[in-house]
Amino acid sequence: MHTDPETDVAIATSLGITDLQVGRHYLRDEDRARVGAIWLDTVWMLRVQPTFGQRVLLGVATAHGEEFRGQSSSGWIKGFLASNYSFAIHDLESDPLPNVIARLPLLSKDGFGFRSRDGVCYQLRTKSMEIESTIEFANPEIPELVSVVRTCWELAETIARNSRDESLAAFTKTWERPIDPRR
Repeated sequence: MHTDPETDVAIATSLGITDLQVGRHYLRDEDRARVGAIWLDTVWMLRVQPTFGQRVLLGVATAHGEEFRGQSSSGWIKGFLASNYSFAIHDLESDPLPNVIARLPLLSKDGFGFRSRDGVCYQLRTKSMEIESTIEFANPEIPELVSVVRTCWELAETIARNSRDESLAAFTKTWERPIDPRR
């Protein structure tokens, strides 16, 4: 999965790994010696591209610990939110997106085509050992895609709030308007 090399490296480094490829990763100490291992199970990233402000990258990576030299490393689920100006990472209890995207009607005949209401476009990239996908859409009208955007916004808002980063919090407020025009 390729997005932006600088952002990918920053995210991977914050997760304690070298890249965002699914598979085994060795955990290293400050001298770069191997001290543990994890298996990166899944990664998804949603690029939010509004015409009215900064673009951001939201995502979740899940990993399980593996035995290394007789010791087991802990697994984790981490959400991340990155913009041109800020970056935040947050431990999660679970990944909120898999059950939502499982209901997507990939060959839907509903809706009015690819149009960007309020100038927001999305690119959702997912990767596991079995499948890699990219889905592009604008502010959706079919309920299943609306659920994807709302679920992602809720996650972004949680990460921004917990990071106490004003730039990320401001973005989630701006992004909320096209999702819920009543606000």
